[in-house]
Amino acid sequence: MNRLAACGTSLGLISVLFCCTPASQTSNDAGSGDDVDSQVVARAGDMTVTTAELDAWIKEKLFEASAGTAARLYELRSRYVTELLSERLLAAEAEKRGTTPEQVIQDEVTALGPVTDQEVEDFFADIQDRVPEASLEDMKNTIRKLLEAQRKSDAIEAFRDRSNIVMVLEPPRIFVDANGPSKGSDTAKVTIVEFSDFQCPFCRRVIPTIEEVLERYPDEVRLVYRHLPLRSHSRARPAAVASVCAQEQDKFWGYHDALFANTKAFADKDLRRYAEELELNMAAFDACIADSRAADKVSKDEEDAGQAGIKSTPAFLVNGILVSGAQPAENFFVIIDAEIARAKEATGVLSPAGDRMPGT
Repeated sequence: MNRLAACGTSLGLISVLFCCTPASQTSNDAGSGDDVDSQVVARAGDMTVTTAELDAWIKEKLFEASAGTAARLYELRSRYVTELLSERLLAAEAEKRGTTPEQVIQDEVTALGPVTDQEVEDFFADIQDRVPEASLEDMKNTIRKLLEAQRKSDAIEAFRDRSNIVMVLEPPRIFVDANGPSKGSDTAKVTIVEFSDFQCPFCRRVIPTIEEVLERYPDEVRLVYRHLPLRSHSRARPAAVASVCAQEQDKFWGYHDALFANTKAFADKDLRRYAEELELNMAAFDACIADSRAADKVSKDEEDAGQAGIKSTPAFLVNGILVSGAQPAENFFVIIDAEIARAKEATGVLSPAGDRMPGT
C-alpha cells in the first residue's frame, strides 16, 4: 500500500487515543460531484479504480461511520482502495490461470515454503520473557498457526508488490494562515502548522517527535505554532495569552518550553514568574497582558482552527494535510517525504513557506 495512504488509515483511531478533545464536536459536510466520482484513485497496469467504484464497494462502511468530513472520507477510502484493487487483480490472475482467487493465494503461500521448526523456536524465544510460565511444547502449535496466518498475509503483500499498485488518491488539504512563532528554514518547502494547548498532555508528549522531525529536515521543514486552548482546560487560555506577550519580546519558544515543563503551575503568579526567569521586560509583559491584543491573537487562532474543522489538540497541518494527535515521527516522515517529492516533480507548485499554506 502507498505509505502516505497507509498513514491516513490510522487518523481516526489516533485522534481518539492521542489528542485532547472538547466535550462535544460537530463535523462539516464534505460534498462530492461527478468530477470527483470519476477520478482514478489507484491503478495497476491497465486496471484502475475510480472514486465512485470505491465508494460503492465500501458503502456500508461509509454509512456505518456516518462519514461526512473530507478527512474521514479520505481515511476510509485510503484504507480500502488497495483491498478493492487487489481483489480485482486476484480475480484477473485466477482467470488467466484457469483457477480461483483462493487457489492463487494458496499457490503464493506454497511458494513461500512451509513454516519451519526453527521459525517456531525463534518466535517463542522472542516472546518468552512475556510468557515466562509457558514452554515451547505448550505453545508450538499456536505459534505455528500464527506464522501460517502470517504466511498468507505475506503472500498477499508479495502479490500486491508485483502488481505495482500506484495510489493516486489525494489527501484533502486544509488552508490556514501560517502566521505565528516558527522554527526551521524560512525557505522550507514543507510548512507544519501546529494547533496546540499548553495544558494538553498529548501536546506535551509530541514535542520530542516534532523536534525529531525538525532535526531530520533542517532545510525542508518549517514549524509554525498556533493556539487552540480548549475550554476543558481552564488555564490554557491565560497561558496562551502570556506566551503571545513573551513572543512580543522574542522569547516565545523559551516561554513555550517553560509552560510545558510546568503544566500544573499556571496561576497568574506562575505565568509571571516564567517571564521573570526568561528576563523579559516585566513592565512591557504586564502591559501586554492587560491589553487586548494578545487575547485577540489567541482568539484569531481559535477562529481559524474552528473554520478549518480542527477541534482537538495537538493538530498539525503538513502543507495542509491534517495529522491529528501525538502520532509517531514515522507518520510525519511519510507525508513530508511525499511532499518533498511532489515539490521536485512540480517545480513552482509548492512555494516556500509563506503567509498561507499550502502554496496559496
